[in-house]
Amino acid sequence: NSSQARLPLLVAWPANAPGAKNPPSTSGLSSKGSKPPPGGPPWPVVLVLHGTSRAKSDPSVKEAMARCARRGWAAVTFDSRYHGERSGLMSGDFEQLARWEQEMSKAEREAPYQQSLVDAYRAGGRGERPFIYDPCFDLLRVLDWIGERPDLFDAGRVGATGISLGGMIVWLAAAVDQRVKVAAPMIGVQGFQWAIDHASFQARVDSIR
Repeated sequence: NSSQARLPLLVAWPANAPGAKNPPSTSGLSSKGSKPPPGGPPWPVVLVLHGTSRAKSDPSVKEAMARCARRGWAAVTFDSRYHGERSGLMSGDFEQLARWEQEMSKAEREAPYQQSLVDAYRAGGRGERPFIYDPCFDLLRVLDWIGERPDLFDAGRVGATGISLGGMIVWLAAAVDQRVKVAAPMIGVQGFQWAIDHASFQARVDSIR
């Protein structure tokens, strides 16, 4: 889907970077296209991935990035497929200031993503794979970008973390790409056999009905 080709990023520069401003929960956050703080050596990087129905502007994501910045690391996040700016529902301040948290219901935020899952299921694997595979590919694209900026990032020191959907993406990316040196996924695992044995699979099935 060409609408998903654009990959919006958000970057938190390290707190010790000259010129960086790091108030709590924002920590010098800027977009990919903005000018980074001057000076400083290449910084280690932590990728922070959001969960389902969330976005790169989610306050919990920004706070995690702020904690990284206070430790002297750069942090990078992006909108997963059909989330945030890539949902077709959010743009400008509405997305960047996380106004969607107060003004949209969870069901409204999830609708484009859930529909993409249904469409992918009905296509029988012949099209998009928006659940994990395509977002994992996006993470690898971010790693490519990090590697192209040795003046800013130490590509030999890259870690990744994420929660729920973001944790699943981190698991897969760390398994397939050695550029992810450290992975710390949070609640990013589901035991499908356990779910079948304990009749706890209904919510996952309902997500593609």
